[in-house]
Amino acid sequence: MEIENKLKTIFHNMGIYIDQEDYTEELELESLQFVALIIAIEKEFMVRINDDILEVKELANFKDYVNLVEKLYE
Repeated sequence: MEIENKLKTIFHNMGIYIDQEDYTEELELESLQFVALIIAIEKEFMVRINDDILEVKELANFKDYVNLVEKLYE
């Protein structure tokens, strides 16, 4: 739950508002938004996201971002 809340804050700071029912709704991010989001996630969680993961189609919705961060902590 803490990961979700931190991610919601990151998204919110970028002007993307996520509600519980929006978790699986496809995000329509511009390329610059996507890059800024990845950088913010890396800084907040102190992780490195490999380039092979960085495809917009693999990170299509908020739940995908939650799963990504959870996987990085395994």
